[in-house]
Amino acid sequence: MKVTHVAAIAVAGIVLVVAGKHLLDPPKPPAKTLVLESVGGTTAPVTLQPTAIATDADKARLADLQRRERRWEDAVKLASVTSRIQLAPVVQDLQAQAREYEALELPGCLSAAKPYLVESKTATVKGMVEFMEDATFGKYAYANAAETAERADRNVRMVVEGCKN
Repeated sequence: MKVTHVAAIAVAGIVLVVAGKHLLDPPKPPAKTLVLESVGGTTAPVTLQPTAIATDADKARLADLQRRERRWEDAVKLASVTSRIQLAPVVQDLQAQAREYEALELPGCLSAAKPYLVESKTATVKGMVEFMEDATFGKYAYANAAETAERADRNVRMVVEGCKN
C-alpha cells in the first residue's frame, strides 16, 4: 500500500500550505503577448511573463537603466544643438553609451526590451555619423535613422508597460 504524505499548516482553521504550495502566495500574472514592429515594418510577437522587480540586484539594474536613459537623453539633446563640424566628440560619447547598452543586463521581464534599446541607440548613432559625413544626404539618413529609433523606442515602451503586473 502506497501512502502519500501531504503536509498542511493550519492557522485559525485555514490551511495555508497544501502539498508544498503556499495558498497565500499571490497568483502569478498571466503571460502577455505583444506584437512589436521590427525594422522593415514586419511584426514579431513577443510573449512576456510579468515579474516583480523584487531582489536588490534587480532594483539596482533598473536604477542603472534609468540613469543610463537620462544620460543618453542629455547627450542626444546636446548633439541636436551642436554644429555638424563639432559633433565628433558628442557622437563618440553616444557610440560608447550604445556599446554599454549592448552589455546591459535587464531584470526579469524587462530583458525582452534589450534588443529594442540597442536598436534605438545604434540607429541614432548611425544617423548622426551619416549626417557628419554628408550634410545634404546625411539629413535624410538621419531622418530615416530617427524613424527607426522611434519605432524601437515604441517597442521598449510597450515591453515596459507589458511587464507591469
